[in-house]
Amino acid sequence: MLENLNRAGEELGYKANIDVNGPQTPGMGQIEVTQRNGTRSSTYSGLRDKLVNRKNLRISKYSQATKIKLDESGRACGVWYYRHGKKHLAKATKEVIISAGSYDSPKLLMLSGIGPKEEIASLGIKPKIDLPVGRNLQDHFGTFIMPFTTKEFSSFMFERDMGMSAFYEYFTNGTGVLTAPSAITGQFFFSSTTSTRSDWPDIQIVFVPVAPSQMIIDSFGRAMSIKKEIFSEVITPVIGQDGFAFYVGLVRPRSTGVVTLKDKNPFSDPLIDPQPYSHPDDMRALIEGINLSIKLVEETKSFKEVDAKYVAQPISACRLHKFRSDAYWACVTKHTANSVWHPVGTCKMGHKDDPTAVVDSKLRLLKTKGLRVIDASIMPKIVNGNTNAPVIMIGEKGADMILDYWAQQNLVCNYMEYIKYLDNQRCYYY
Repeated sequence: MLENLNRAGEELGYKANIDVNGPQTPGMGQIEVTQRNGTRSSTYSGLRDKLVNRKNLRISKYSQATKIKLDESGRACGVWYYRHGKKHLAKATKEVIISAGSYDSPKLLMLSGIGPKEEIASLGIKPKIDLPVGRNLQDHFGTFIMPFTTKEFSSFMFERDMGMSAFYEYFTNGTGVLTAPSAITGQFFFSSTTSTRSDWPDIQIVFVPVAPSQMIIDSFGRAMSIKKEIFSEVITPVIGQDGFAFYVGLVRPRSTGVVTLKDKNPFSDPLIDPQPYSHPDDMRALIEGINLSIKLVEETKSFKEVDAKYVAQPISACRLHKFRSDAYWACVTKHTANSVWHPVGTCKMGHKDDPTAVVDSKLRLLKTKGLRVIDASIMPKIVNGNTNAPVIMIGEKGADMILDYWAQQNLVCNYMEYIKYLDNQRCYYY
């Protein structure tokens, strides 16, 4: 049904088959994935065979980093970690690199005494470096708009189509329905009226051509943290009919959240407060996206060709609001809001004079030495698309900067001078 989506968008004046990895352009495009032979190809699976036998790499499984060790000058010189209940120290002669993600990177820094001074002191942690670690949390939040019904055999139905032939096609050829990530096939980017630029979309509508089923109620709702009774109320009346759903996501949020520590126990989970829709423009933008997703179906010939209809009834939790009004959609969004797991920004990159910055443009932690953060947490602003490819780029760029820096040291720094002089007189300039 991807072709129906493209043609429907064109009927409403949007471009079809856009390059979602090219310049910012409102319009429809196919989902881009990192796959090999129909299977997800992650950075680990893509590099695993090249790394496992390297003599200068040791992978310590079943280990958890708990604290960055700083010497008397404030330079990072190692990492404390636990493995099978025993504490170990991994020493660093050059740099420590943190790549624990937007939740655990700030957690590790704060456990090490690096973060908001008064906040970590209140937990019994000795403050060492005062930085706004854990602030500026941004994520992509949205909601599902469903169900839409269509004519028979126009969508994927688990009970009907998830047979041996689907598994055979996948395992034999690496093709077929099982290669579609979360059964998603298409996406639509557009700019709401709250956006500061019409050519920089702030809404992403994801097309999910999957028929309503009990599996969605039992499993998908739990995975997306949506109450089972809400999914059941919406989907049960149309189980057995072909159909699809839209996921409407806010990809340029104005709202920001915070990551803090629960206590000084390194094995406690961090406290995560994303504060979605705390900025009023975010909800207004999302509601425009919801209305556009329904308009794509109800006002275009392309979807009428497959007898597409929006057949939802008001959910009980929002019956006090007029059905399909802005107030109703705001209520639905608050009851079904979910993240698509794109958290960024908690160790923000910025100029050394920026009071909200944690790392500089070379991803070095401010106010200290020998410590970098290289992951999604360094993004000052969230990208308006999936974060997988940008985070791979951050890793590649960070690796290049490290290699470049230490290559320069080899050119300008005589080894005997390096070991002869005290730390503040050594010829490296990090």
